[in-house]
Amino acid sequence: MFYGWAKRNTRPEVKSDESKRNKLNGMLCVDAISGKEFFRLSVGSKTEDVSEYLAELCLDSIEAGYTDLCIMMDRNPTHKEKMQNQLKLHLEQMGLSQEIKVE
Repeated sequence: MFYGWAKRNTRPEVKSDESKRNKLNGMLCVDAISGKEFFRLSVGSKTEDVSEYLAELCLDSIEAGYTDLCIMMDRNPTHKEKMQNQLKLHLEQMGLSQEIKVE
């Protein structure tokens, strides 16, 4: 075991300049039944990035033999109506809108 003394409400601080750091956003879907993961890294996390990721998920799901897909998301603003409309547009452009039903 370790025991140490320090002044109250103190802790070490690591200086960091986040403005110069290259960031990646991770997007992850997990199949609730099989546990299979669908993971992508993206430089951006805007509505367009999320809808492109979900279109890739739909393509992967169609290739796996699925015809229906239920996607549950948190309340992030990028997941609202604009993203859903963009996903429909991506599916139409990919020729997948008749292949899978997304809820």
